[in-house]
Amino acid sequence: MSETNNQTNNQVNKIELYLNGKIFSGWKSLNVQRSLESMSGRFDLGIAVRPEDDVSVLATGSALVLKMGGQTVITGFLDELKQSIGGQDKTITISGRDKTCDLVDCAIVHHSYQFKNQTAKQIAEAICKPFGISVVWQVQTPEANERIPVWQVEPGETAFDNLSKIARHKGVLVTSDVDGNLLFTEPSSKQVGNLTLGENLLELEQTDSWLERFSLYRVIGDAEQGGAKGDTKTKNKGAKGETTVADDIYGD
Repeated sequence: MSETNNQTNNQVNKIELYLNGKIFSGWKSLNVQRSLESMSGRFDLGIAVRPEDDVSVLATGSALVLKMGGQTVITGFLDELKQSIGGQDKTITISGRDKTCDLVDCAIVHHSYQFKNQTAKQIAEAICKPFGISVVWQVQTPEANERIPVWQVEPGETAFDNLSKIARHKGVLVTSDVDGNLLFTEPSSKQVGNLTLGENLLELEQTDSWLERFSLYRVIGDAEQGGAKGDTKTKNKGAKGETTVADDIYGD
């Protein structure tokens, strides 16, 4: 691991960690995970150093920015620092997440736990404000921008859980961007680029699985509609709104 000066570098694959006023490079392993299904991106970095090297500057809880090829990929905090020492070797592994990790870990802070006649964006901004996280709203669908008459928050509910409910309610996606902001967006038909194996896609892995696949799926209705008896006619009766169970094929 080395500390470098803040100079222009044209190495596309260079990994730089900006933390506590210093820039660290020379990492030997890197794993960055970002997904539309995740509200907070995460990373792992590893390197072998000398036992006498001081790594105290890599203090957990520190704010950081991780860049690859000069482009920011994570803006957040250092979660963990692991050290492994054996003989003359010392290995350190650090991991961290986007600033939005606080939304995943922490409960919502609100005086009434209820929002009235506000848009999804306004509710999200109020939830994120105590954590110092900005909301980026990239949604144009009119329905998604309509006000919600009443939106309830359960005491102790995490911001992640409630914000995910808002996104599902409005039919939008919620994730984080590389600057640590909370991002609401929607599917787009615009093509942003191509992935070509051997060029910008270096490795591809595909898995075919037979797990959790079944030949029969049963839908059981509630007791009022005859579902408690396993009635094969439950589906049809429920669709017609019938409530009697007198014609159950299994009887009493």
